Amino acid sequence: MPNVYDQGVQVRVTVTFTNVLGALVDPSTVVLRVGKPGGTVTTYTWAAAQVIHDSPGVFHYDIDTSGGPAGLWEYRFIAAGAAVAEAAGEFYIRVLNV
Repeated sequence: MPNVYDQGVQVRVTVTFTNVLGALVDPSTVVLRVGKPGGTVTTYTWAAAQVIHDSPGVFHYDIDTSGGPAGLWEYRFIAAGAAVAEAAGEFYIRVLNV
């Protein structure tokens, strides 16, 4: 079961890229695709300073769920260049009615 968050919070998603030996490595490009319930997909990039580079091989993005729909959200980091990899995940946003 995916993590569950209340609507309106920022959900931090993080990825770590390594080479075949397990050493941290920075890809040449990092793209993050976020899919909201209903099919809307938004793309963010490291090149546009939307995806944050924390340290070698480690990146994150804070997904703002305010105004977004309740339901299952999905995300996928895609790396190319020095590291070619993908990492995906999902979380559920609920509307709190109390």
